[in-house]
Amino acid sequence: MGVSTTPGLPEQATSDLYAVDVDGKRPTVYRSEPKERTCSSANCDGGDRARADRRSFNWASFPDRRRAASAETVVFARGVHDLGYWEVPESVRRVHLAPGAYVRGAVDAATPAKARQKGFTVTGWGVLSGERFDWRADKRTGGATSCTYDCWEHTVKMVQLGTDGFRLHDVTVVNAPHWTISGHRDDQITAVADDESRYGGTVEGVKVLGNWGWNGDGITALPGTTISNCFISAFDDAVKLYSSRATVRDNTLWQMDNGAVFQLGWYGKTISDVTVSDNTVLHAEWTGTNSNWGLLNYEENGGSGTISDVTVSGTRVLGPVTRIVALSNETVPQSFRDIRLENTTVDRLFTTAEIQRLSGNGDKRLPRNLVHQSRAPLQLTVSDLRIGGTRITGNNAAGPGGFSLRGAPALVFE
Repeated sequence: MGVSTTPGLPEQATSDLYAVDVDGKRPTVYRSEPKERTCSSANCDGGDRARADRRSFNWASFPDRRRAASAETVVFARGVHDLGYWEVPESVRRVHLAPGAYVRGAVDAATPAKARQKGFTVTGWGVLSGERFDWRADKRTGGATSCTYDCWEHTVKMVQLGTDGFRLHDVTVVNAPHWTISGHRDDQITAVADDESRYGGTVEGVKVLGNWGWNGDGITALPGTTISNCFISAFDDAVKLYSSRATVRDNTLWQMDNGAVFQLGWYGKTISDVTVSDNTVLHAEWTGTNSNWGLLNYEENGGSGTISDVTVSGTRVLGPVTRIVALSNETVPQSFRDIRLENTTVDRLFTTAEIQRLSGNGDKRLPRNLVHQSRAPLQLTVSDLRIGGTRITGNNAAGPGGFSLRGAPALVFE
């Protein structure tokens, strides 16, 4: 086990709260804190509460050097590097962040020039930080300016992986100005049938944290992709389940006061064969029951399709939370078939009265758990859901389960 140090790191990027000792060695303890607000109105980026509370994430890196044997084309050595927004050239197939590397910038390998490549790799135990980008930085200006609206089709994402057979392993990604890790080329993010259906890859051992504003989504699960053994703290959807044949397993999640842990929604889609297993939610900071919040959620936002064969199993949710599930198709004809929530353990569900007293970004008007069906079939099986030690069944779903049912959903408790 090694330790990472970064010479030349600015003082504000190192922790003044913690020190770590590993067998007599002192790694650098890094620090991420909310940036000053750059938009004009109060809480316009969602971060005012975090700034007022002087929130921060502090962490150190302990690389396993046995996995650093592969040769990379571009290597960022130990130290501070100002990369900026980088469209990766077609010739570059591998990027490695060495232990102790602190790279201020973003890596975009989802360009037309790289669309036909296979096997682009980003590895290493260094840090990729978006601290020099303002919120909603615009890649059309190289990240030098920001959009005045949510221009998701143009924003800088910290890592974009637009090739088949990609690998993103071990890197720590912090201070994202918008989405953190995506594989979508911007003009195809909501396409129903595009050439990304042939893409696949692995995201493993990655840490996502230090996201303090709206749109700070974590990782998008692309077709045929496995996301495993990651730590994800997001200020929007932690994992976007937007594609077929995706696997999400053995991850640790810390959900901030916005977004869903596993998000199916935001546009109509047809996907199938999604498996989410054995994940732990350390903490969910939700302060309300917003329509896009929950462990498993679909946000109605236009379009139609069929989401089928999705299983979320073996999830452990620590601490009190406001919601577990929210599936609804009352405004859009989005079908849900064979959706399964299995073997889920929740420490406690906040009462409605407690939610009303929580202070933060949360809306209080919706039910705690909801399954609302209207414009298309909605089929959900809840198997072995335990909240506060109580197994939730059809008989007590509206009580300790906090479920609100509307329409005629095919909801089964096992």
